[in-house]
Amino acid sequence: MFQLLYVAVFPIFWAAVHFPFVSPKSSEKDYLVRMYVRLDSVITEKYLDSYLADNSAGAYAWALSYLADSYLIMFKVLKDEVYLEKFQKIAEIILDKNDARRRMPDYAGRIRWGWSATKYSKDKSRMVHFVHTGMILYPILKFCTMKSEWEKLSDAKNYNKLKDDILETAKNCISEFENQWVFNNYTGEGYYMWEGNEPLTANLTYEPPLNGQAAMGKSLALLYRLTGEKFYLKKVQAILQYYIHHVTATRAGGLLWGYRADLTRFKTPEDISHGAIEVEFALEAIRLGLLEKEFARKLAMTLLSLKKDNGFAQYLDGSEKYASDADREMYSLQAGRWLGLCAWDCRVYDAVYSYYLSVLPSKKFVHPSGLLGVAYLIDGFDTCRKK
Repeated sequence: MFQLLYVAVFPIFWAAVHFPFVSPKSSEKDYLVRMYVRLDSVITEKYLDSYLADNSAGAYAWALSYLADSYLIMFKVLKDEVYLEKFQKIAEIILDKNDARRRMPDYAGRIRWGWSATKYSKDKSRMVHFVHTGMILYPILKFCTMKSEWEKLSDAKNYNKLKDDILETAKNCISEFENQWVFNNYTGEGYYMWEGNEPLTANLTYEPPLNGQAAMGKSLALLYRLTGEKFYLKKVQAILQYYIHHVTATRAGGLLWGYRADLTRFKTPEDISHGAIEVEFALEAIRLGLLEKEFARKLAMTLLSLKKDNGFAQYLDGSEKYASDADREMYSLQAGRWLGLCAWDCRVYDAVYSYYLSVLPSKKFVHPSGLLGVAYLIDGFDTCRKK
């Protein structure tokens, strides 16, 4: 058990077009940047408008969140304001499309702060999901934490206005789920539960998947950093307890947990894609001083234990249920979203780098989750790859 220090496989839509392999003409890092620009252009030209339409199919949570995050990373690394402008466009549309601002009622006729979806309900009625809220808020809140990097730019006044709008929206969105918060005074664990009457296809007597708690947890962590309000910190601590208490060590030196917290009961281990959300949450907890850094090293060992000759294993216990080579590729590319761990173990970087360079040079990969992985490779290059 690791000490705490107090103070859905989701749908991925992508396409690929084959291109002849082009060897790097300058540095490896420049080559990664060119790769990013090429992949981003496909998204911008062919898919961005459909992603921006609304969150009915979950695109804000499972596409735009990754795209926005990748733009912030590219701005941080390259200091090129064009990426901040691309982020700003996405963030402003997301804020404007909030259900509360559109006066869009949910399945019960309520006007809620959030971005409702129809994809997961039995009758296509609209529902605001807390996992979507956590995923959507995370990159736009991350922008707010980067104020020191944009406050001296010529457009800083507009960026400050955007920051204020994000914070107000985030607080309202988080508060929507207060009646779904469950806290155990004995164990210190906390998590978000279903309301109980949602028209979902899921079994509402089961606790929701762990990735939804982590999605909320990582956004709550950023809200605490930005506001200093202990209300958010206490929730981060409680969700962290809930997560940690259901993590076990593996013989390979890594960690194992379930898609739902109680792996003994529900049997299904977490997959590499949803697992990236829990990794991001753990890293935010480490940054807050709530979790030992050794936990990050164990997470790194987890990913390394999943590396195969032809990609990565699908589940954290090393098992696979791939239906096709395309399915394997789709999941394996999600390893790029674990690259925040390369600060603790550069072998993670090497494993993802070698896989990405074996797959992406000959393809126009268009899903933003893969683009985020490339951005992480660029960000970690000087630490782990530069000779």
